Amino acid sequence: MSSAPPVRVFYSYAHADEALRDELEQHLSLLMRQGLIEPWYDRNIRAGSEWRLQIDTHLDEAQLILLLISPAFIHSTFCYTIELPRAMERHHHGEARVIPIYMRPVDWHGALFAGVQGLPMDAKAVTEWSHPDLAFKNIAEGLRQAAEAIQGTHPGAPMVHAPLAPKVPIFTRRMWAAGVLFIIAMAVAGGYLYTRHIKPVHRLVADGERLLSTGRYQEAKSVYQKALRHGWYGQWAAGLGPEKARIYDFDNGEFSADIVAQRIGHILTQRRHDPHAYLFKGDLAYIANDLEQAIMFYRQAIQHDANLPQAYFNLGVVYNKLGRTETALEMYENAVALAPRYSPYLNNLAHAYSQQGRHDEAISTYERALRLAPNLLISHFDLARLYRRLATPDKALWHLQQGVWGLDNPELAELDHNRQPWSFRLNDQSQPLPLHNLARKRCYAYRTLAATLRVLDQVKAAEPYERQGCDLPPSETQVIQAWVHRETRLFEP
Repeated sequence: MSSAPPVRVFYSYAHADEALRDELEQHLSLLMRQGLIEPWYDRNIRAGSEWRLQIDTHLDEAQLILLLISPAFIHSTFCYTIELPRAMERHHHGEARVIPIYMRPVDWHGALFAGVQGLPMDAKAVTEWSHPDLAFKNIAEGLRQAAEAIQGTHPGAPMVHAPLAPKVPIFTRRMWAAGVLFIIAMAVAGGYLYTRHIKPVHRLVADGERLLSTGRYQEAKSVYQKALRHGWYGQWAAGLGPEKARIYDFDNGEFSADIVAQRIGHILTQRRHDPHAYLFKGDLAYIANDLEQAIMFYRQAIQHDANLPQAYFNLGVVYNKLGRTETALEMYENAVALAPRYSPYLNNLAHAYSQQGRHDEAISTYERALRLAPNLLISHFDLARLYRRLATPDKALWHLQQGVWGLDNPELAELDHNRQPWSFRLNDQSQPLPLHNLARKRCYAYRTLAATLRVLDQVKAAEPYERQGCDLPPSETQVIQAWVHRETRLFEP
């Protein structure tokens, strides 16, 4: 075993290649046991940590950076435009060594890493070998040599003796000193440029991509606007991101399918097969109630980016509307796997568990969503409905009270995720109760809370909510009141 500290290794890879990355790490197990390397990748990030800060820190501290090259890596905006430039910058400055690892065949000629010697031998991708284990063995041998060279423990490394310094003429020494000062000045200027512009832009663009991938377009737009303030570099790094974030912005505030279609066409002229363009096409088909067409476009989005969580989530919504609840559940699980801390995805996954009768999983998933976003009001009402269905109105009461309090709080009620339309059903065959605005949501919330208090024999506590005005036409109030009455009769213990 080496007495030198292990070489810090950073994996830059697309999640579509995670299985190949795991297999590679198995072949590097001996190097880890011998203390030669200490690998790190993004799945090591602990829950609650700032994921982007963790990635930047480990990328900046790594001594050996492995680029797992594949079509997914080249396609990934984060890998190719965020991690790769920083890795190559450190490589060219001698701060780290970059080694491309060719996992799957792809045209990489002309890429930023094209001039760097990679593995396995002859740049033959792992999946092209008749026996992939031989490819991984070749990679492990190459990485052993690289790690030993970095540690200075390579058995073949010659001893280097510094020659006696010759006398240098005064004029030459002055020129040398001036050159050193010039290099220092350039390094300081470069460091300033990196700290003030390049690094912040990289972080903003990565945040924008993450928000886009989960359908949070208004938040993404705000982040991209900050990136664009950094001038030409911000514009270059942001790419089509700002245009995608504005896809549903309209001057008069009214939705226009024609305008969205024009914007989609422009995106596709700039980047053929852009996954978000197909996602937007699916949205238009869904709005037009052409559900099969929506499925086709969402599937195409996934085909071009298997790590796009919003495409899986939207597929779940479509399949659920078609009554294909098991497939919807699978899609929601895929979305949550890609964005495990996004509460709206968790809420729909919990609802899908509930539809399948998997109540314990539903409850724990609702609770997980509320831990991440305590003000996600739909989760309070969904969980309350589940508790009422399970004949535990006492547990439902607290969530109903939280939901009513949130709807009565203008600041919370106007949050984007609380302004989304709601829809409840008594069972899979019943007509839904649409709650598409705040007045209808409040009316349902007041009447449901009152009904639950009466079930718990808290009549006096129920009366204020029964008297609470619904601020709706009488006919709409009667519909909601009748629906709550049927729901209470159905759920009553």
